[in-house]
Amino acid sequence: MCEIFALNSKTKYAPDKYLRAFFSHSDEHHSGWGIALIEDGNINIEKEPVKASDSKYLKERLNNLKDCKDMLAHIRLATVGYMEYKNTHPFTVNDISGRKWVQIHNGTMFEASFLSDYSNCQDGTTDSEQMLYYYKDCLDSQISKKGGELSFEERFKIIDDAVCILSDGCKLNMMLHDGEYLYVHRNYKDSLYFLEDGDAVIISTSPLSSEDEWLQVPGNMLLAYKDGKCVKRGTNHGHSFEFTEEQLKYIYTAIAML
Repeated sequence: MCEIFALNSKTKYAPDKYLRAFFSHSDEHHSGWGIALIEDGNINIEKEPVKASDSKYLKERLNNLKDCKDMLAHIRLATVGYMEYKNTHPFTVNDISGRKWVQIHNGTMFEASFLSDYSNCQDGTTDSEQMLYYYKDCLDSQISKKGGELSFEERFKIIDDAVCILSDGCKLNMMLHDGEYLYVHRNYKDSLYFLEDGDAVIISTSPLSSEDEWLQVPGNMLLAYKDGKCVKRGTNHGHSFEFTEEQLKYIYTAIAML
């Protein structure tokens, strides 16, 4: 599948060491790479549908990467959707209040067939992008009812409710950012870890250094981070995911065909 990475910090932080370790995994996750830098509510995305270790642009970009507070990164092993720019994470969408959301995902939405309703509005063909449009629909509905922008508490409740639905029967390891807060969810064992370093937290599919302080991200609930700290936990939905034999066959076949 894929690997995901996030940095969330109170002060500017140098992610170079961990980010390079993360992208070194691209031999096994060779279907594309992407970075989202978030600063003062602005989200800048750079991505390519090529293996990270083969990208001359990424090499140069990492050499010139400045310290930052918020970042998402992704390396893709395609299972749904061909190896194209439009299928490369991160994905972004604006809700009707104008807030920009960015998402990365590691998983497959096996039991969420209703997401295919978004195939006509998405740019690519991935279920990950469809999931982001589902969040947008949920957010837009509440924004319309309220008649204005949502508070963080309101946004969190909407995403939490959506995650409780989407995680049932699906592998849903994802990171979502709204320009202010980082939202994190894991429901598959041994597949997302965090390291606290001063005012910063680094979150990754697997530990990126030999430091003993890497801990597993709590599972089966939505988490929100700001300034390097977990500031809110959502519903413990209990939807731990385990692959069935049929699902594993599907994954292996999909990878072989792409």
